[in-house]
Amino acid sequence: MVEIKEGVQQLVLGLYIIRGDNISVVGELDEELDSNLDLSKLRAHPLKPVIH
Repeated sequence: MVEIKEGVQQLVLGLYIIRGDNISVVGELDEELDSNLDLSKLRAHPLKPVIH
């Protein structure tokens, strides 16, 4: 097992393009904010159809 003695370094690498039909959300989660959401009242605009 490797013991970590230093902090974590975050590198901003810019924009990522992720190709795939099954990707819905990619991002960092704020657990405190997420736990306060009432998902039964949350609505979004309908998605446009995918045209290949």
